[in-house]
Formats: sequence, structure tokens, C-alpha cells
Amino acid sequence: MALHSAFNTKGYDQLDVIEQKSSGKSFTYQAGEGHKLTQSNDFGIGIRAVVKGKVGHAYANRYEDLPQTVKRAIKLAKYSNISIKLGKYSYKKPAKIYDSKLANQDFLGQLKEIIASTRGEKCSILSAENSAGKSSVHYLNSEGVDVEEKSTEFSVFWDLEHKGEPCSYGIESTHFVKDFSKDLARTCRFAKLRHKKIDVKTGPEHVVLYHHVLPGLLTYGLLPTFSAKTVQQGKSKLAESVGKKVFSSKLSIADDGLLSGGLASGAF
Repeated sequence: MALHSAFNTKGYDQLDVIEQKSSGKSFTYQAGEGHKLTQSNDFGIGIRAVVKGKVGHAYANRYEDLPQTVKRAIKLAKYSNISIKLGKYSYKKPAKIYDSKLANQDFLGQLKEIIASTRGEKCSILSAENSAGKSSVHYLNSEGVDVEEKSTEFSVFWDLEHKGEPCSYGIESTHFVKDFSKDLARTCRFAKLRHKKIDVKTGPEHVVLYHHVLPGLLTYGLLPTFSAKTVQQGKSKLAESVGKKVFSSKLSIADDGLLSGGLASGAF
């Protein structure tokens, strides 16, 4: 296999290779413009060369470039401030992250259904989009690891309005979601509630968040801080806080990479 040729290059102590492939399609609707289909394909290979404990990174998008990419990673390792040691790991595979029937669904028909279903709620669709994608990851290292995994992702989003007041919502899943009529009705109901406005004085107040708001705050506010890469590079504000209390004891966050049906779940 082409990926295994990377290990023929000399000069590293340890080496790992990760290949990622993905493809997807999305249908979009914009009021006044109609429907549009967009398709995409991505491919890339990442190399990490460990030399005297230091790691160098390099990337390629063609198999024939692997030898030169490995040499570049080896060369860059001496400038690294990150030390790692690769091992022979064992992996558990999460369930329900791949839908073999996803690509065969009627996405355009679903989009038209979204547009039609809001009319009964006296709301109008400003825009809508549904998309599907599949990806595969292949990981190898010089310690004998050779694993592959496939996953799929489906999403549907819409923006609607009621008498000039807009509201948006979206659903993401590893499998095709056919019925979301209740979510559409709820989005329209929220748009109607936006007509009921009140004045609030500035000051400290207790706030109750709708549960769909919280993931957004965590994703854009906290996720970069918890990234292993930013911690290793010392860029995270929490890099020196491992083992220390940094949040209220009332806050509990679980990061389970093997969560069944999880959008980001994966064996590795």
C-alpha cells in the first residue's frame, strides 16, 4: 500500500502517518434564488517524525510526495519544542457513527418539505440547507499500529421569519434524520415570541439558557482552550492548570470520544 512506503525513508526514530479522505454534498435554498447543489472532496496525509524525542510535522496531498514529506518532517523535528513517544496502542470502536444508506436519501425532496411545512405556521423560510458527508481515516505508526475507520455526518439548518422577526435552528447527526417537524414548529414559535420585547436594566442577573444555546457557548468559548494541541504548545490559558480547580464545582463536562452516535466519536 502507498502509505506504507513512508516508512522506507531513513533518519527517524519513530514515525506515524494519518490519511484522511472525505466527500460530501449539500443542497441549499435561498429565498428569491432557488436551490443549489454543492459537492466537495478532500484528501490529505499527515506525517509526524520523532527524532531524539522531538517531533516534526509535515503534510502531503499526493502519495508520490510521501518520501520528501517524511524527510521534511525529520528536518523540522530539530526545531520542535514538543516531545512525544509513540507506542503500540489498542483501540475500541464507537457504535453508530456510519450510515451506509445516507448517500441514497432524497435531500432535495427534504429541502422542499422544509419550505412547505412552515406555511401552516404562518412563517416563511429565508434559507435552508441539508448536507451529507462521509469520511475515512487510516492511521499507521512505526510501532505496528495499522487501523482504519469510516464515519458519516448529516446536517440540516434553516432560517425562517415571522413578520420580520427571524429565528434559526439546525440538527446534526451521524445518521439521516427524516422527521424534524416539531423542531420546525418550535423555531417558528420562537420567532413569534421575539415580538414580545421587554426592557431590562443593566446589572448582575441570574440567567436561564435554553439548552441548545449552551453547546454554542462551549464550542466557541471553551473548546479551543481544551485542545490538546494548544495545551502542548503552551497557548491555552489552562496549560499550567492540570490538576487544579478552574471552574465552579457545579459545572461538569464529559468528553467521551467513544460516545455511541457522537458526531466527533472515533476509535483514534
